[in-house]
Amino acid sequence: MGCTAIEDGPTQQAVEVEVREASAVIQLENGNVVTFTDDGDGVSVWEDGKLSNAAVMAQPEMAAASPAEVFWALAGDDVDVPSFLLRHHDVLAERGKAADWDVVVASNPGGWLRDEVDAEDTWRTNADCANSTFNALNCTPNAGYSGSTCYNNTAVARTTTSNAVDKFRASVCGEGGSFNDLYRYKRQNLFCGLDSNWNNVWNQTITEDEYHAVAWTSDYNLTWPLRQYEHTSSAVGAGDSYDWGSMWNQTTCVN
Repeated sequence: MGCTAIEDGPTQQAVEVEVREASAVIQLENGNVVTFTDDGDGVSVWEDGKLSNAAVMAQPEMAAASPAEVFWALAGDDVDVPSFLLRHHDVLAERGKAADWDVVVASNPGGWLRDEVDAEDTWRTNADCANSTFNALNCTPNAGYSGSTCYNNTAVARTTTSNAVDKFRASVCGEGGSFNDLYRYKRQNLFCGLDSNWNNVWNQTITEDEYHAVAWTSDYNLTWPLRQYEHTSSAVGAGDSYDWGSMWNQTTCVN
């Protein structure tokens, strides 16, 4: 375990990095917190912060980034990328779902994104909370999903369930008032068999100016390589909105 404070210059974001065996946390100067976790079936990247901040997970360059690439973009080349993230990245690279790690390192210096994720950089606004932008970045490329399925902005309660996926991204934005939001999933095997247990991603009241995002990528193990996600949002007042995520790499299991 280690904790490091990084500040490279007057225009650079100061960040704090804490690394454990199967998790890592990066706290940005603007207050947003980015967390990386290995749950045994895959790796998740979480971001929690304010809707008024620019968000890491909302940036176009992060849409297809592996968890290790997100860490590299934020922490800086003077911080070692955790071994669990490098191992997971190698799994993705072997399957052609990510570039080899030496290519990633040669493409951009460590920490290249952190000085740009700043609430005062207007071009780095939180695109996750603008439905048309979210749809263009995360939904339109997935032809199996219509825009109304990929996100919605509504004042009525709604529950939506994904197909079997090996990569998933979701975000929720509180633009006014409050509402309860539940994300959960069941693990699924390659033969369409579902685990009987639900696992919560989050189950919480979302209030004004809150932003939460998560991206999960499978480890492609032989037991539970897929997931089925369910999203339920309570009825909300006028002006409240949430975006819900793109189901990447939709997978057909074997019947």
